[in-house]
Formats: sequence, C-alpha cells, structure tokens
Amino acid sequence: MLYCKNYVDKKECVRGLAIVYNSYSAYIHYHPVDEEYDLLYGKAIMYLNGHKYYVTAPYKVLIPANVEHTIKPISRFIIMKYNFAKGEFKDIPYTWLSSKL
Repeated sequence: MLYCKNYVDKKECVRGLAIVYNSYSAYIHYHPVDEEYDLLYGKAIMYLNGHKYYVTAPYKVLIPANVEHTIKPISRFIIMKYNFAKGEFKDIPYTWLSSKL
C-alpha cells in the first residue's frame, strides 16, 4: 500500500509526503526531473542506478533526472518526503520498468 499527498504542486516545485507499506510493489522508474527523497521514519532498500543500498531514517538522497530508482520498506512502513525541482506533478512523465524490488 502506498499513500502520497502533494502539499505543494506548482511549476516551481513539487513537495509531497508518502507513507509506504512493505506490501507495496516497488517498481523501478525514472523521470526527466531531479527528485529528492527524505526518509523520515523506517528502514528500506533504496535502488539507485543499478545498485541497492540499505537505508535507515534519517536519510536523504538526491536522485538525478533520468536515473532509475525506487524504494522498498524493510520495516512495516516508511514515512518519507519527496521533492521535485520543478512541476507541476501532472507534467512530470514517469517511465515505469517491469522490474521491481
């Protein structure tokens, strides 16, 4: 399960909050806009550009544009903020791969 809520959604930036449960199918994806993950609570596996990293809150990472990535909780759930340098969210094209963690 995944819950996401954008609390800022403008052309200048997108900022949101996500609660991700460990039952969520974390498909690898990419998009043409830099993104930042800020892990506030929990433990997860972060997939970034072909590598897996075990991460624990607090943890912050900048994901460059067009770099394949995803995050999968190890703990029961994680709480994280995500930030895009530009938006609006509806204007950010995602490319979803068939691979997942």
